[in-house]
Amino acid sequence: MRVIRLIVALYAGFLFSGSMLFFWGHSGIYSYNKLVNYRNSLEANIRYLEQINQQLLNDIDALGSNPEIITLQARELGFFKDDEHVIRIENYSARGNIHQVGRLIYKAEGRATGDILIKISALFLLLFFYLFSHIVLKENAGKYRR
Repeated sequence: MRVIRLIVALYAGFLFSGSMLFFWGHSGIYSYNKLVNYRNSLEANIRYLEQINQQLLNDIDALGSNPEIITLQARELGFFKDDEHVIRIENYSARGNIHQVGRLIYKAEGRATGDILIKISALFLLLFFYLFSHIVLKENAGKYRR
C-alpha cells in the first residue's frame, strides 16, 4: 500500500510540476509570449529606423540637387553670403536639426529562480499529497478494523 501511495504522490508531483513549468517555466507559454512581444517591439523599431533612414537619404539627395536647400542648411549652420545682412535677436534660439535615431529597447532578463520555485513547490506538493494520503488511508483502515 505504501508503494501505491508513493507512486500516486510522485505522479501528482510530476504532473503538477510539469504543468507549472509548461505555463510559467523558463521556456513556458508565459515566457514565449514575452519573447513575442519583445520581437514585435524590435520589428516596430526597425520599421521606424528604416523610415528615418529613408528621410535622411531623401535629405541627402535634396542637398545634392537643390541649391536653395543647400543655402538654407548653410544659414542654419551660421554661414551667410557676403551681400546678406544678419539680424540676431537676443534670447532667441533658432530651431536646430535634431534627428531621432530610434529608441533603445531593452530585453527584460528572465529570472532563473522561477523554475526552481516551481520545482520546490512540486516537491512540497508531493510530500503533502503523500502525507495526506497516509493520514486518510490510516483513518479509513481504522474504520474498517472495527
